[in-house]
Amino acid sequence: DCEYSATCVGGQCGTKQPKADGTVCHSKSWGTCQSGVCVAGAATPTVSTPTKRPVSPTPYPVNTPVVVTAEPTPEAVSPTVSSPPPTGSPVVTPTGYPVPSGPAIFGTGKVNTKSFWSNYKGIGFSVAGGPNSPVDYLTAMPRIQDGINKVVSKGFNMIRTWGTESQWSAGVCEYISSNSIDVKIQAGIWVDNNNKNNYQAAFDSAMAVVMRYPDLHIGVSLGNEQENLLTATMLLEMVQYMRETYPNVPLTYNFIDGSLNNAAFAPVFAALDYVNVNSYPGYFENVDDQNWTPEKQFNLLKAYRPAQVPNGKIVVLGETGWQSSSPQPMRVIDSIENTVAYFTMVTQYLYGSDSTNTVFAAGFYFNLA
Repeated sequence: DCEYSATCVGGQCGTKQPKADGTVCHSKSWGTCQSGVCVAGAATPTVSTPTKRPVSPTPYPVNTPVVVTAEPTPEAVSPTVSSPPPTGSPVVTPTGYPVPSGPAIFGTGKVNTKSFWSNYKGIGFSVAGGPNSPVDYLTAMPRIQDGINKVVSKGFNMIRTWGTESQWSAGVCEYISSNSIDVKIQAGIWVDNNNKNNYQAAFDSAMAVVMRYPDLHIGVSLGNEQENLLTATMLLEMVQYMRETYPNVPLTYNFIDGSLNNAAFAPVFAALDYVNVNSYPGYFENVDDQNWTPEKQFNLLKAYRPAQVPNGKIVVLGETGWQSSSPQPMRVIDSIENTVAYFTMVTQYLYGSDSTNTVFAAGFYFNLA
């Protein structure tokens, strides 16, 4: 899971390239990619003394907001607002991005009820996206469009992304919007060692896209599986920044399953509107055990209880899955048959009549890439 192919034609993909070092991977516990190989890491979540981080006046250095509709691109604004703007002037974030009108999004006021989530069947979506996506996103649009069409044809109506790169995400949103496709989005924002001290700019860059398509978005995830890098205090600072700048946008974070039993993060769970948890229970510990089965993994998932999440807080299964293939040499447990079996059990558990599901309001299966 630390390699990618830039192009795929007719089901055949080109030469594999290593993903960028530091990219999160799932074949090792707390894994990150190093030279194309997933390397295990260690979880060391701590709580530090709150400090207010300086805000960089420079917009997000990787991408700037791109509009794929006929609307004009907003003019650059000063990153510093020394006094309240006069009537009619745009409201400006601390990093210089204008805050669009209409601060609410589709999920505002809805994500805290389980009945709302029962209508949404989710899958992860990273088709031609992420840090290794083509420089010219237009070359990837046919794949993006085909991916969205496959989401719909397979019965899903909700996707989650890991990052909200301005061009890629705007392309995804514009295709869904312009074709009136019934798919909603949980937008992800990627925060890691490279931008954790300038997260405000990353948030504002992502929100420039989200707020341009408010009717498509259920909520915003402030990150994915970086609890070994980001303390609970840092996550609370991020939540506070979003509350102050985008007060009506539902917020979540995609945690590793063990973190939901870590008391250090309890204040973060309470501060979020809903909680995402990524869980592959027992899979990575048993990948070489030929007796490990989808049933065993599913039973562990059913037994999972997030001890530190407040009662009544919505928990969404942010990731789960079973690999249909594996790096050479092929592992015995990885097969299409096992993938189908696990997917079927999880789907029936989340959306069927199984009354034992008292934890998850909905889920995103991993993954369409």
